[in-house]
Formats: sequence, C-alpha cells, structure tokens
Amino acid sequence: MNIATFIETFIYIMLGVTALVAFTGIFVISFMYIRSAIFKNLEYKRYFSEPGATSGEEIFLIEELTNHTPFPMFGMDIESYVTSKIKLTGCESEDSVNQHFVSSFFVMPFTKVKRKHKAQCLKRGVYDLETAKVAYAGQDVYLDSRTRLYVYPKDLPYEIKSAVNKRLQYGVSSTLNVLEDVFEISGIKPYVSGVSANMINHKATARMGELMVNSHDHMMGRKVYIYINFHKDTKSHQTLERFEEMMELALSYASFISLDCAEAGFMYAVRANAKNKDGAHFLKSDLGTGSVYHMELQKELALLRYECDHSFYTMLEEDIEEGISGSYCIILTTYMDDAIAEKIEVLEKLGNVMDTVVLK
Repeated sequence: MNIATFIETFIYIMLGVTALVAFTGIFVISFMYIRSAIFKNLEYKRYFSEPGATSGEEIFLIEELTNHTPFPMFGMDIESYVTSKIKLTGCESEDSVNQHFVSSFFVMPFTKVKRKHKAQCLKRGVYDLETAKVAYAGQDVYLDSRTRLYVYPKDLPYEIKSAVNKRLQYGVSSTLNVLEDVFEISGIKPYVSGVSANMINHKATARMGELMVNSHDHMMGRKVYIYINFHKDTKSHQTLERFEEMMELALSYASFISLDCAEAGFMYAVRANAKNKDGAHFLKSDLGTGSVYHMELQKELALLRYECDHSFYTMLEEDIEEGISGSYCIILTTYMDDAIAEKIEVLEKLGNVMDTVVLK
C-alpha cells in the first residue's frame, strides 16, 4: 500500500468514526430529549376505590398512568412504600411496617392505563400515600401522588349489634320524646317551676293577671351522647395490648351506635379523651344527625390514638356545666371509680338517662 492509498483509507476511517460519533451524539441527545418530554408530560395518580373502609374490609388501590406524548413508554416502573396495615397483592417485599410495591407499565402514545390492586384494611387508622418513584430509561424521578384512606372501627358481631340496639331503644325511650322548637310559638300557658325566665310572656301575664309563658311547638328527636374513656386504670393489671383491644371494641360500639342513631333520626355526639393523628387532644363533637354526619364522625374515630392526656372526669364535668339534659348518655370505659360514679349521678339529676358499659 502506497502512502496515498494509506492516507485516503485513514481519511475514510476518520470520517466514518466522526459520523458514528455524531450519529451517536444525536441519538443520545434525541433519547434524552424524548425521555425528558415523557417525564414532563407524564400524568400519574392513585387513589382508593372508597375514601374510607371498615377494618377488615377489602377495597382497591387504583393507579392511573397517562402518556400525553407521541412516544411509547417501554418498561416504566413505579415504586412506592405502603404501610403493612393495608395489605396489597403482588408486593415485591414486605415487613411488619411497610410493603415495597412496584407496578410495571407499557403505555402507547396518548393513552391512559388504569390498574386496580386489591387492598385489605387490616387495622383502624388514617393512612397517607404521598410520593411515588418512577424509574424509566436509567433515570428516577419522584411524583407527588397524594391520597388518604380512613380505616374505620371494626364492625360488631350481629349478636352484640342486636343487644346494643335493644339497649339504645330502651334508653332513648326513657328520655324526652320530643325537643322544643324554640323558633315556633304555638300559644301561652301558665308558668310552672323549672321553666326558664326568658320564656315569660309579659303581655299575656299583664292581661291574665298571672305569670304566663310561651308554649312552643315541638319537633321529633332524641339526643344521644357517647362517651369513651381512653384512660387506663393504673390499679389494673391489664396489659397494654388488652387495653388497646378494649379501646378498639369501644370505638366499634361508638361507630355502631352513631349509625343506629343516624338511621333512627336521633341527634348524637361523641366524646373521647384521646389524642388524634392531626394533633387534637380530645374529641368533642357537636350534636348532629343523619348519615353524612355519621361519616364525618367515622373519620374522627379513625384518627384517634391510644394516647390520653385529658381527664375523663373533666370531660363529664364540661357537659354538666353546659347543662345537658333529656339525653341518653352511654359511657364506654374499662373501669369504674367513685369520681366517675359521682359525675354520672349529677348527670342523672339533670334529667339524663345514664348507661355504663364496663369493657373487660
């Protein structure tokens, strides 16, 4: 080979290498652009089939991945860690705290893929999913995919439900059957001891020559207060695990009683001296009625922890000072003492029917 041929061959080789490098660079740049475009136009969200579920119930975790680009997505993995209290099928690995959950997707251009995964709610509480890691073509990004699931107290067995229902019906039948509608005056009547002074009709009193008061129309309704004592008796040898079981049972009672009240049209409220996940130190709901109010209370019950730093006696005393009367009050507690008994007696004197369930 002469020098001219060698130089010519060398030039061709260099041109080929340069072209290959240029092509490779263009390919890499194009690939990076496509990958960046995919990530920028990727839409991922997840949610549960229901906002809340009863402990033990099976629902679905739903994932939606949408490709808004003209490029197909090959081998995209979405990873997240989910609490073991919500049992998911198909986890890569799990321990007593978390499950490593991975979904692999292949999505065509301008296409949405929806997947449903069975999820069994194992324990009452509130569970938040926040971010998910997306792994694609050697790069990881984190996407905000927030969702919250409320797991409500476990359902009571039928036998206990039946007994509680009879107890509730008996209790409310012993209280006032009607509530005064203070906005409607149907007439006047002579004053009797115990009627509030602001009910006096002064014009009618002057005309009739005796003390007369307004007579109000009435609306049907009964009031039920549910009290849960989260304080653990220091004199008891009950283990922490057993105490927590009893508190879960008390919450199941409260959940069922409030549902029974909602279906019967009663007004009801829940009191509990326990902290909740969002930072409140106790639960003190207002009187409400209906199924919508019941669902809001269910969420409050799901939030409650076993931590207690609010006196149960103080909680009862607050309602005594507010003067609640004509109500059916059921107390759910793991013990009774003289202080609780004293508050119960005062509430009875105010005209309430008191019912205590000591859980063991």
